[in-house]
Amino acid sequence: MCIVLSAAVVALRPGGEDAAHPSPSPPVHTSPASTQLQWQQVDGVWFPVSPAAGPTTLDEDRAAGFDGSDLGAALAALHLVYRASAAPGPSSFVPTLRDQVVGPAAAQLTESVRRDYDEAGAVAGIREGEPLPAGAAAFLGYRVSSLPDGNRAVQIVEQAPDASGVLQPFAFDVVVTRARSTSTGAGASAGDWKVVAPATGTWNSAFSQLPHVPGDMVPFSPAAPTAVLEAH
Repeated sequence: MCIVLSAAVVALRPGGEDAAHPSPSPPVHTSPASTQLQWQQVDGVWFPVSPAAGPTTLDEDRAAGFDGSDLGAALAALHLVYRASAAPGPSSFVPTLRDQVVGPAAAQLTESVRRDYDEAGAVAGIREGEPLPAGAAAFLGYRVSSLPDGNRAVQIVEQAPDASGVLQPFAFDVVVTRARSTSTGAGASAGDWKVVAPATGTWNSAFSQLPHVPGDMVPFSPAAPTAVLEAH
């Protein structure tokens, strides 16, 4: 997810020249309490995972198995939007878009992500199938509100450098649903969270820069290894 929000593809890739795909043995930062989060690095990206809320399946290409809580909805939004963006490459975004993204604009979103990947890949000089170059974002926390039919509106708050290199708060807002899908793919189960594609058919419209870290944000605890900004 680009920090200028013109191509939602790279801000979810925290920096590092060695952000390889896949990470052979991703380290995990844990906390003593089982209810707290762990941080697992995949493709050079630090992702929050929860023993209780999921994902129960997490590898270099797929993330699935999130519970029905607000935390499960937030983690699903975070993991699935990244996996369904151009950033991790087609081995991830193709099956995620097919099996874990729904809604009238899903097909348009698939075309948009493919186009983002091709354009950004050409600029970066990468080979087909490789992930895009790493960005420098860190996930800070989330806000969740209930919608009809058990759906949730999720905002994920992250920090990323602006065009001047100064860390700023950004957010992406999506809707997740546990409605059944007709997909027969091997990714998510029928009762798992899926992301509703933005009505515009592009991730760009889901992203925005915030004036500050929201005071009512639920912070990821413990914080991400690279997190700096705090709510105020």
